Amino acid sequence: MMTGKDSATGPLNAYLLRSALVAALGGLLFGFDTAVIAGTTQALTAAFQLTPALLGFTVSSALWGTVLGSIFAAAPSDKHGRVACLRALGVLYVVTALGCAFAWNWYALVSFRALGGLAIGGSSVIGPMYIAEISPADKRGRLVGMFQFSVVLGITCGLSFQLPCRPAEPGGNRMAMEAWSCGGAGGGLLSRALRHPAKSAMVGANGPRSGSTPGTDRDW
Repeated sequence: MMTGKDSATGPLNAYLLRSALVAALGGLLFGFDTAVIAGTTQALTAAFQLTPALLGFTVSSALWGTVLGSIFAAAPSDKHGRVACLRALGVLYVVTALGCAFAWNWYALVSFRALGGLAIGGSSVIGPMYIAEISPADKRGRLVGMFQFSVVLGITCGLSFQLPCRPAEPGGNRMAMEAWSCGGAGGGLLSRALRHPAKSAMVGANGPRSGSTPGTDRDW
């Protein structure tokens, strides 16, 4: 059985750090998607003949999805576990990014952006919970803070990547940027979540939790 001191302290091993970094990718995509859309407004307007009102709705559709995702993400993560939900969000990231990149009309674009917002909102809730649960208490604040740092880093990347992704034709930058977000965040979350990093990181940092049976703790 773990003592109070054992549960409050633990080594910052490489596996724990990698697991926290991967969970923080949700914050990176949150910031990236928020900023990168600013560089696509002219191309979107030309590609889909949007009025100012429709352009505003297109831009905000992902944020509406984010609101809903953040509201409803906690319940399924409690029921099915953080890893299972991160795995599902990783798949959703890939699907929605490809859908936005190859949207065949405006309705498809808005739908995929809203679904992407659901994934972003869900990861913004589940990611920090996931990091907090696998972290020793004395390092929990710093590790969870990586998620917030990732949001700011994503905004910086989103604004910086607009220059090299300038399109030669309407919609070109939209396809390039959405494809980048798909590969960088969705693929990373998916590949790491499939390896169940939380359990190994928790055991490596703190030892097994009191009263838990290996392979049965749904929070992992």
